[in-house]
Formats: sequence, structure tokens, C-alpha cells
Amino acid sequence: MKKLNKIVTVIALFLVINVGTNAQESIIQTEIKGTVYESATGKVLAGAKVSIEGLTSSITDENGKFTINKTYKGAYLTIVAPGYITKQIPVVAKSEFQIWMMDESYKLKSTSVKNVFDSKNNYAVNNSLASHENSEDYRTGYASVEDVLKTGFSGLNVISRSGMPGAGSNLFMNGINSLNTNNQPLIVVDGVIFDNQTMFSLIGGNNTSALSDIDVKDIDNITVLKDGTSIYGSKGANGVILITTLRAKDAATRINFYSYMGINTQPSSTYPMMNAWSHKNYLTDILSSAGYTSNQIQDLPYINNTKPVLENWGISGNADYYNYNQETNWQDEVFKTSFNRNYHINVTGGNDATLYAISVGYLGHDGLVENTSFSRYSSRVNASIKMSEWFKMIANVSFVYTDRQLSYEGLNKNFNPVYASLVKSPFTSPYIYNYQGLKTPNLSDKDAFNFSNPRAIIENSNPGSNRFRFFSSVNGIITFSKNVFADVIVGITSDRVTKESIFLPESGIYHPVQANGEITNQTQQMRNMFKQLNSDVRLTYKKTFNNVHDFAARAGVRILTSSNELDWGKAYNTSSDEMKTLGDGKNTLAEMGGSLGEWNSISNYASINYSYANRYFVTVNAALDGSSRFGKNADGIKIGNNVFGLFPSINGAWIISSEDFMSQQSMFDVLKLRASYSVSGNDDIGNYSSSKYYISNGFLGAYGLIRGNIPDEKLKWETNRKLNAGIDISMLKERLNLSIDVYKSTTSDLISITNLPTVSGLSTSISNDGTLQNTGFDLSLSGRIINTKNFKWDAGLTVSAYKNKLTERTIDEQLSSLAGAVIRTKVGAPIAQFYGYKTDGIYNSAQEASSEPLAIKNPYGVTVPFTAGDMKFVDLKTDGYIDENDMTVIGDPNPDFFGSISNTLRYKRFSLNAICSFVVGNDVYNALRANLESFSGFENQTIAANSRWRYDGQQTNTPKATYGDPMGNARFSDRWIEDGSYLRLKTVTLGYDIPVKTGFINNLNVYVTANNLLTLTGYKGYDPEFSSGQSPINAGIDMGATPQPRSILLGLKLGL
Repeated sequence: MKKLNKIVTVIALFLVINVGTNAQESIIQTEIKGTVYESATGKVLAGAKVSIEGLTSSITDENGKFTINKTYKGAYLTIVAPGYITKQIPVVAKSEFQIWMMDESYKLKSTSVKNVFDSKNNYAVNNSLASHENSEDYRTGYASVEDVLKTGFSGLNVISRSGMPGAGSNLFMNGINSLNTNNQPLIVVDGVIFDNQTMFSLIGGNNTSALSDIDVKDIDNITVLKDGTSIYGSKGANGVILITTLRAKDAATRINFYSYMGINTQPSSTYPMMNAWSHKNYLTDILSSAGYTSNQIQDLPYINNTKPVLENWGISGNADYYNYNQETNWQDEVFKTSFNRNYHINVTGGNDATLYAISVGYLGHDGLVENTSFSRYSSRVNASIKMSEWFKMIANVSFVYTDRQLSYEGLNKNFNPVYASLVKSPFTSPYIYNYQGLKTPNLSDKDAFNFSNPRAIIENSNPGSNRFRFFSSVNGIITFSKNVFADVIVGITSDRVTKESIFLPESGIYHPVQANGEITNQTQQMRNMFKQLNSDVRLTYKKTFNNVHDFAARAGVRILTSSNELDWGKAYNTSSDEMKTLGDGKNTLAEMGGSLGEWNSISNYASINYSYANRYFVTVNAALDGSSRFGKNADGIKIGNNVFGLFPSINGAWIISSEDFMSQQSMFDVLKLRASYSVSGNDDIGNYSSSKYYISNGFLGAYGLIRGNIPDEKLKWETNRKLNAGIDISMLKERLNLSIDVYKSTTSDLISITNLPTVSGLSTSISNDGTLQNTGFDLSLSGRIINTKNFKWDAGLTVSAYKNKLTERTIDEQLSSLAGAVIRTKVGAPIAQFYGYKTDGIYNSAQEASSEPLAIKNPYGVTVPFTAGDMKFVDLKTDGYIDENDMTVIGDPNPDFFGSISNTLRYKRFSLNAICSFVVGNDVYNALRANLESFSGFENQTIAANSRWRYDGQQTNTPKATYGDPMGNARFSDRWIEDGSYLRLKTVTLGYDIPVKTGFINNLNVYVTANNLLTLTGYKGYDPEFSSGQSPINAGIDMGATPQPRSILLGLKLGL
């Protein structure tokens, strides 16, 4: 901190000296000549405007030539021509220029970029960022902003939570910065902080993304800030994503109508399950190992093959024969072809005083799981109104209603139709068969194994959620003078889950017995109301001294007030499946709960920007943040009774290519070096973790309050210190562009969750403890490979990599578990490593097992040796026993690198765009396969069970089937760890611009798009891209999330 203060002092003195001497600077009288060419054809370009901002301008003649007679140090030539990208080049020590203009289809290169407070010229950017202008995203059919973020933002790892419509994605920028708190970047929409936290849900595995409320066609541009985010103080540790919504470019009235319709096909990769005969054969082995005799096995209704016969006295034989002798592909019963549709219209225009943008839209995406869907009704009004010469108002209002029809996800075979379809025996049927073998329309009940009927779950449970979200902001801009103005921003968010409900009937569904009684059916309801008020007031001073010294200073205060009310209830055992309300359940089994709370934060921030001769750029930011979340005795700056954290940063850039000594070189169009050091925070430490609170607790229908935590009055924010260095290069007349960043970040005061002894009455406590180090690099490469009049080929590549290591913590090693996995967090190692057993095949014979004697100790302390057909685990401790002392690191969910590849080809009016995403080197624990190949119960298994060991000397790598798995053959081991690498053709679009000759229609584009068309991977699960939660501790654990759909759609855009 002391070093940073010294740096800031030096910069301040530098500014004072330069400002004091700027009167010595003067306009340079000189003749600058040049010729402007069209890059695709090499022809001269007449009518282009060439100017030096605020000084002089010229228009190219019929020969493409221009002349300018004066300039100043550090000036840039700005060239503007209709149909071409605006270009800016430095006026260095030469008097004649050849300028090549790229047509506006060259989307890989932009002149300006949106930053925290305003738009900047691209050359003036001195921090690490990636930007995207939304011009053709409407053709992708993306339902949410997260899908757009997958299309080429270096350093941003976007992982879909599930293929369930509206589930959203997890966003990780520049690696992992925290163990137990939020790792998601801060989202800022139209200058207002946008809450994007996943809401509580009663429906297992369900995720809700607020970003899914924003229609992709309502987005104007996106900027991803990867460093220098201390201006957002205790909320900036994970980076910032700035989203600007639809704006009117000018006063001309424009109407755009968008529409598409498409289908989602069934998953291209499903689990290969055993057929009916194979499963019966497998069950015979399981039952035999459980002690059943051959006669007892043959008498079971699902094994007995005696067909029923109607006798005078009744039915002889197996009355359930036809109910247990079918051949059902249960996955086909769950996954169905579904449909997508979208309609959207926006209008932009205005006059000299007002600009407006209005949009309304409907999106309906059906899910792969039958009866699941995501429907969104959206409306938006954005306006910019010049009230007077000194006052301007910018208003943004949006209202969204979403309706989601959902299903349970995860390893819940009772309520999740996908998992139920895998464990359900193929010899059963969705429908009841009579003794004559005729199928009835009645759904079958749970089977002899107490496994639910997936069709009954799909048709009768119908879990769903309805949400209203109102998001509005108003920015009043008050101009006091040419150089001084103020922004007064007020933002309001109201997010209400009006009703989340689910009814799980008795018929067809198995309900596990609970501690307080047997369950026949259950109904659940929840509502959640979130409100946020965001106020931001800042004063800005901006001035350019003699065209050389650009100076801007800002100071402001941002106040965030949030509140949340959650209410939920569960009722059990209504008198029939027709009685579905909470009041119909038994009082002694009822459960209810919720929460009510408010939390506040304040951020006092300041920013200084200085540039000299458009060549050297320095930005110094600082924020002083306080929050109701911080403990009253936390380390920090004490102001009154409150604790504040200080978060400074400094960014610098040097455009080497603008130096006079580079004037004669022709290799680099732009060569820029960047560096930054920032301190930012993460205040996601729990709203009341530093204060004592109580929670409700019920027993037999009676409720009271019990203590909910052990407060830590010293609890504070996590502090992230990040050092970043980067280089930006543009070559070959800007046809090749390269950006490389390397970074090192250190997060201290990690939020640590410690397990507590049972006698405490609490499970965990929270404190600041530990340091996490994160290093990595980002590379972005783009360019125009072919550039002719009729054919153009643009290509882009992003590659990112990171490594993390826990460097300090009081507890040297901590183990956690999820879905059978053991996750290790250890000082000196990467976080969230998989920790289990190594295997070396199986014992194929009794002789092999006796020659390499290994054993376990059962729960009673008795030594039990491994025998033929058991897994052969590696005895790392060489003590003859396989136990927890033989566990070791068996995998790492962190990828070696990830990125994207994009290609756009244009031929006359045709365009073909393809986007690929890839991940390399990440390990995945396939928890779903671990359950489907455990060979220990009555559940259906994958076809791997057909190769199971069955006799002495059999050569196989698959262990025997044994009821209950007494030797732990299915324990967490490298048997379940897979390579999660993949290359996915995420989106491919073929479009055609139909020529229109009427003045009424400006443009008409039709297109065909395919999403998730092809995935190349060795992973055996449904989908190599998934996320079991927002915590990095749970990364890489596949619990059978719904796969992402492969969709094909046909659409059009009509511009008036």
C-alpha cells in the first residue's frame, strides 16, 4: 500500500507540472497529405472525411487524396466513410499517409469501446478488456446473455449449469479467486449494478439466472473488464461485465422485426443401458449374492416367466407377466423433440431533443425433458432526453415475466425423470398391461423395486416457477460548464418469484420414508421477493490542455440498499392426489421456513485519468467501501462505528507505435504495452455472518427459534491483489490483431468454512482464513484472412489458461464430499482436487487374489480379504489394507486451457458463421456413471455390466456384481474420473440478405442456424459441459444435469 501511495503522489506531481507548462504547447503548422484506399479492392476512396478532432478536416477528392495544414503533438487522423469502419491513425513524424479502409462487415475491429464511465477510443484503453457489439447475435437463437458471452471473450470461462431452459451459466473470469464465496463477475447494466445471484429453489437442482431475463436483441454492446476494477471496490474482485442495452443511433425512425422457429432434437449421446434380458440376468447375480436361492429367484414376479391364463377360478401363472416383460427405452420416454419460437420488435428514433428505443418480445424454448419449458415476455423503453442546455436525462425501463416448467435434476431417482429413466428396468412399462397382454391407458405405479415411473413424474408432478422482474434506471446529467458535469443515477430492481410450486403424487412415484413418518404424496410452494435500490452520484471534471494533455477527474458515492423476503412451505399426505394445496396436508408432517432481511453498502470512489499526446495513458482509481456485512471489529479503516475497506488501482499504457522513432516502420499499425496493479474486494461473505441470528426449527408441526450461527465480529471482505501486463498488436493494415495478457492475483482473508463438533448444535462456522494465488494468461487473435470485393473470410481465436494454488491456511488440509466424491483442499496445491483411490484392474482369479493379498476392515473391525472379481486397488501405504490412508489425488477439474474459434465467410449476399468452443485437460468425476456401474443394487446398469466378472479366470476389467458392495468396489476411485476435454461446434449460421427494391423495406435477412450441432469428446456422460453449482469446490462433478439441446432454427429479420 505504501508503494502505491508513492506512485500516486508521483503521478499527481507529474500532472501539476505538465498542466502548469501546457501554455508552452502550440498548434503545429505543417502539411499532411495522404490517399485513402478501399482495402478489399485497392481502389481509391473518394468522399471520405479526414479530420483531426477539434482542429481541422478535409474530404478526399476523386483520387482519394486529402490535405491537412495543421496538427498538434499526439494528434490522430480520424477517417470516416459510409459503409466502412471508422479508422484512427496517429500523426507521427511523417508528412504523407496511405490509409486502407475496411468495410463495416469487419466486426473484429472497433474504433471505440464502452468503459466504466463512458466510451473510449480504442487506442486510449489502458486496461485488459474484451468487447462485443451486438449486430448479428439475433441470428444465433440464443436465449440468454450467457450464451453470447461464450462467443469469444478471452479469459472468461462460461459453463452452462444445465440444458434446462433458463438455467443460465456460471461465469469465471481469469480463473478462481475464492473458495467459498461468489466467483461470478459483477454485472452492470446501463450503469447500474445488476443482481445475478442464483435464487433459492425447492425444486432440486434448479437454477435461476437473472441474466436470462435480458433478450439478446435488446443488447447494444458488452464489455468485459478483467483488471482495474477497484472502482467497484468490494464488489470488483471477480471482474466486471458492462452491458449496454438498446440505443437509438440517430433520430431516424427504424423498425426491426425478428422471428425464428426451430426444433430441439434428442441428445446425440445417451447412456447405453442394458436391455430387458441383460438386466434380468444381472438381477439374478445380485439376488444370488444377497442369499436368494434359485427357487426364490424364479418365484419373483419380474423373473417368473409363466404367462397368465384365465381359469374358471381366476388367473393362473404370473399375473404381472406382461408388466415385467416389456422392452422399454426409458430415455426415449423422457427426452422428446421440442420446439423453440421467438418474436421481437423494436423501434428506435427521435428528434433533436429526444432519442428513444422501444422493444417488446416473446421467447418460448421447450426443453429436452418433456413438459419442461422457458417462456419469457419482455418489454423495454430506453430514452435520452435533452431537457435544456444544461440538463439531460437518460431513462431505462424494462419489465420481464418468465414462466418456467421444470423438473428435478441431480441424483434423485425418485423425482428426477432423467435419473429415474436410467435406473428403471427396461422390462417394465410406463403403462399397465392386463393379463391378456393389452396395454391400458393407465400409468403404472412404482415397481417391485420401489422405483418411480418416469412418465408419472413427467405427466403428474409439473413443477414450475413464475417470476416478475422490473429493472429501471434514470441518469440525470447536469452540465455546470464546458468541463464540469454531474451524474445522478437512481436504479430500482424488483424481482419477485410469485409462485414456485410442485406436487408429487402418490401414484407412480416412490416417496422415501422420513424421520417423522411415512410419506404418500407431497406438495411444496415458495415465493421469493428481492428489491434493490441503487443510487450513484458523481462529479466529473474533464479538460484537454492545448490538445496534448487530456485530464479527467471523477469523485462519487454509490449506495446500494437490498432486501429479500423468502417464504416456503411443504405439506405431506393429502387425502388424495386431487388435493394439492398446502392446507390439505397433515399438520404433524408440515414444514415451513423462510427468511427476511436487509443489507446495505456504500462506496466512495474517485478516478483520475491522464494522457499525454495520446501516447501515454495513466488511470488511478480508488474506492472506500463500507457494508452492513462487515464485522464491527474487522480490520480496516474505522469511521465512526463503521469499518471501511480501501481499494486502489493504477493502470498505464504506452503506444509505442505512435512514437516518432517508429514513423518509418511498416510492420506495426498499433503496438501498445499495458500494465496494471489493482486491489479489489469480494463482500459476498453472507449478509449476517458477522452478527448473531436465529432460524426457525420445527418438530411435529410445532415451530420455534434456534441459534443459527456463531458470529465473527472480525469478519471482513476478501481482498484480491492483481498484477496484469499486456500487449496489443495490430498489423497488415489492421487485418491481423493480437492481444496477450499475463496476470497474477492473490486473494487474502479467504472466507473459510470450518466444520464444528456436533455438541455445538451447529454444523459450520465462518471466518477469514487463507490466501489463494491465481496465475494465467489470455490470448486473443483475430483477423481478415481473405479480403476481396465479393469474398471475405474473418477468423478469431481466444485461448486462456490459469493455475491456482492455496498458499496459506490454518487448516493444512480439508476434505469435503459431494455425490460420493471426496474433494481435497490443501495448502500448496490447487483447490478442489479429486481425492480417492487408484485402481489396477481386477482380480481375475482366486489365485491372483491370494498371491497379492489385500483386505479391508469391515464396520465391525473384521478383516475381509479381496477375492476373485473384486477391484484391485493400489496399496500406497503397503500395509496390506485398503483404507483412507491409501487415498491420493486422482484428478483435477481445472482445465489446462480453454477458448473459442470463430469463422465468418461472406460471399456477395451470403454469409456463413461458425463458432466453436473448447476445453482441454479438465478431469470430470462422472457421478452418474458411478451409480450406473456400481453393480450393487437393483437399478439398471450400463452395458458395461455385460462384461462383469462371473467366473474364475475370466479376463475382464469389470468387477463382479455383489449386493450392497461389501468390499467397496464402487468407492470413489480413478475408475470414475474421465477426461472432460471437448471441442464443440456451438453455432453455425447460414444467412442471406434478400435484395429489396422498395423504399418501405430497408433490409430483409433470412437465416438457418444450428446450435450444439457437433461435440467431439471422449467423455462418456450426456454432456461434457455442465456445472453442479457456483462453488469451485464442486467443479467437475457430473450428477446427470440435463444435456444442452441440439437445435435447428429458421429465422428472419425485417428492417423498415
